[in-house]
Amino acid sequence: STINQELAGAKPEENNMVSQKVSKIIDVTTRELPTTRERRSTTATPMTWSNMLGELRKYKEIHGHCSVPARCSSNKRLANWVSKQRQVYYDMKEGRSSIMTAERVDILNNLGFKWKLHEDNWHDMLDDLKEYKERRGDCLVPLKYVPNPQLGKWVKSQREAYKHTLNGGNPSSLMKKRITLLNKLGFVWKLRKSRTLIK
Repeated sequence: STINQELAGAKPEENNMVSQKVSKIIDVTTRELPTTRERRSTTATPMTWSNMLGELRKYKEIHGHCSVPARCSSNKRLANWVSKQRQVYYDMKEGRSSIMTAERVDILNNLGFKWKLHEDNWHDMLDDLKEYKERRGDCLVPLKYVPNPQLGKWVKSQREAYKHTLNGGNPSSLMKKRITLLNKLGFVWKLRKSRTLIK
């Protein structure tokens, strides 16, 4: 190499100077390059069960529930982890090999984790209704709402479920919670002559 040729014909003092320069260059470049472990630690928190549980707790503090939507663009990693917990939970219930434990089930239950996707879908639609209200100022979603046809159908089904409870149906604790959440949003239960909010 050029450096070796220079060193071969150089005086001892020059030899020493070149050698020091090379050492400094090597030192600087190795200090600036992080190790593989450092690169991993700076990109994201490791995806351990307890770290992801911590992320789910933060999500619940912000949103009031643990139903992370599958299409959660802000935290796809958490959405995938939540989905995985359901999968391994059902594996455990079916007697298949699973990483889920009774202790983890208890921890997630105490946090208010929903094991059935239907409950997740309900919260997804509630989030869509909140966005609708922010844009439109009310919860009066038309049945054939073109930007989100499912939302119009969902709103109608909430009114029907509520009407069923008024007509003698025994409201479950889940239905009571849903009614409370919709009331907080200013949901209109009756659309005919008067638009009264049922409390």
